[in-house]
Amino acid sequence: MEVTVFSRVLPAALAATTLLVAAPASAKVPKVAGDIALMYGRNLAQGLNVGGFAFEVKGNVHPQISVGVRPFFEIGAGGSATEDGAEANAFGAVGATAKGEFFLTESKVRPYGALGLGVASINGAGALAAADDDSAEASSWTASGIAPVIYPEVGLDLAKFRVALLYRAPIGAKGEGAVASVNDQGETTESIEDGPSLGGILLQIGLHFGGPK
Repeated sequence: MEVTVFSRVLPAALAATTLLVAAPASAKVPKVAGDIALMYGRNLAQGLNVGGFAFEVKGNVHPQISVGVRPFFEIGAGGSATEDGAEANAFGAVGATAKGEFFLTESKVRPYGALGLGVASINGAGALAAADDDSAEASSWTASGIAPVIYPEVGLDLAKFRVALLYRAPIGAKGEGAVASVNDQGETTESIEDGPSLGGILLQIGLHFGGPK
């Protein structure tokens, strides 16, 4: 996984937010907005529940437009076991995005859409062991590094409270794994395969500051 031009977005967004905060804002909307939020969701391909925390600092450039930054932290771990085998997975991500929001109305109840672009340090791992009467299989994978990440988002702003649905889409954060199999004749085969995609859907709920008055 490689850092791309998205890694240059964050410093520019910080500078832009500072300029936007200093600019005149609408009388109905404060110059500065922000969020403190908790997240919970699921990594779809990994089949793993994850939780996290995020905060946002934004400049209200227009009663219906906000631009700012969103640092975040996400983590998850879990496992399962049956008579036929066992599985374990783990995931962690820390990063930040530059984010823009567009509100559909100027009222206190505002549906909105948003898009975040940034980078994240992502780590994931998984292992699976399974067996039946004729064969056995064991596999494992790991993913580690810094990758660009995209966060499309839709939500509802209730002036001081906000709920949103996000999709985490890391670019190239897939990792690599090994699979070893043994058949009923004792023959062993090994192969290298890609790990699962680390995209996930997240529900975000939190407090919002700087909404319409």
